Amino acid sequence: MWCVCDNAGLMGCVCANAVLMWCVCDNAGLMWCVCDNAVLMWCVCDNAGLMWCVCDNAVLMWCVCDNAVLMWCVCANAVLMWCVCANSVLMWCVCDNAVLLWCVCANAVLMWCVCDNAVLMWCVCDNAVLMWCVCDNAVLIWCVCVNAVLMWCVCDNAVLMWCVCDNAVLMWCVCANAVLM
Repeated sequence: MWCVCDNAGLMGCVCANAVLMWCVCDNAGLMWCVCDNAVLMWCVCDNAGLMWCVCDNAVLMWCVCDNAVLMWCVCANAVLMWCVCANSVLMWCVCDNAVLLWCVCANAVLMWCVCDNAVLMWCVCDNAVLMWCVCDNAVLIWCVCVNAVLMWCVCDNAVLMWCVCDNAVLMWCVCANAVLM
């Protein structure tokens, strides 16, 4: 109890039990960290996994990561809440759950989009299917499409209401039902 270690595992630490409490580590795993239990609380890590992070539990809360997965993020649980990601999937996004809420994506699928659920609500897409569109559900409402099917259209349901089409079938039309009115 209350020891100072200088072995290969820990350098310059103060131990209060087998768990190591309030220690400063300089091994290959952790550099200049303060540990409160086995979970590591309030630590600064410089290993290959995390760089300059503050951990509050096994989930990592309020951390700044510089590994291949996350860069400059703030995590509050395993889902990642209010984070800025720089990996190949998400860049500069704010996530609130597994569904991604209000995020800006830069991957091949979505660019500069705002998502509210798995359906994508109010998003701007830059993939091959949709560009500069606003989606409210799986039906797509008030969207601007630039694919081979529709260009500059406003959709209100699966029937397409008040739309402007530029494909080989319809151009500058107003549809009110499946009959086209």
